[in-house]
Amino acid sequence: MKKYLAAFALIALTTSAFAEDEPYSFKVEIGTWNHGFDGYYSAGPDNINLKHEDESQGVVGFEIIHQLPLIPNLKLRHTEIDTNGGGSASTEIVFGDQTFTAGTQLNSVIDIRYSDVIMFYRVIDTFFQVDVGITTKLVDGEIKLSNSTNSRLERFASPVTMGYVGFQLSTPVDGLSLDAHGSLLDIGVHNISDYSAQVSYEHASGFGANLGYRVINLKVDGLDGVDADATIDGAYLNLSYAM
Repeated sequence: MKKYLAAFALIALTTSAFAEDEPYSFKVEIGTWNHGFDGYYSAGPDNINLKHEDESQGVVGFEIIHQLPLIPNLKLRHTEIDTNGGGSASTEIVFGDQTFTAGTQLNSVIDIRYSDVIMFYRVIDTFFQVDVGITTKLVDGEIKLSNSTNSRLERFASPVTMGYVGFQLSTPVDGLSLDAHGSLLDIGVHNISDYSAQVSYEHASGFGANLGYRVINLKVDGLDGVDADATIDGAYLNLSYAM
């Protein structure tokens, strides 16, 4: 979390220098996401479905809105997912080039990093705002399956381009809004979605917070040899500063 706080402070200081003279709107966010993992993965003929613990991980984001024609607005977000699980193998399991015998106690570690680059246009800008664009999601992760004698680590990495849409509805209460954002890719073998809905408050000073719920549905077939069909979801709380 210390590295996220340092990044938050650095971005805030840097963007405030630009915002004094330019017609830009900047926002930086840092927060925590308490998420669960439900589903299976495989790197071979066997689907592995073990119970994973709920975890809390940091999220950091940055957004710039400008008035320049044709050039899209920009939003960046980095999320890390690190969850541990385990259970007993009811049958023999093949994961990568490693075979785990039936009855053995398995340990599972999933570590996934998402870096989102969102380029969008604000097509409606009233009390009800609508953004449309594309998300390039840089997925980088690894899955480790082990028991007392053997272990196997599978890595995967790939950029994924998705459609993006965002909504914001201002309320009669100054600074209070209802927001929803989503990215989607559906090309048959891969189906990935990333949705969130939140209540946001921004004070006149620029400081704010939002409380919401985020859902990532991940269905991939042959992503660097890894298959998965899983849902990662949970509540989050972010602090923000806008200028």
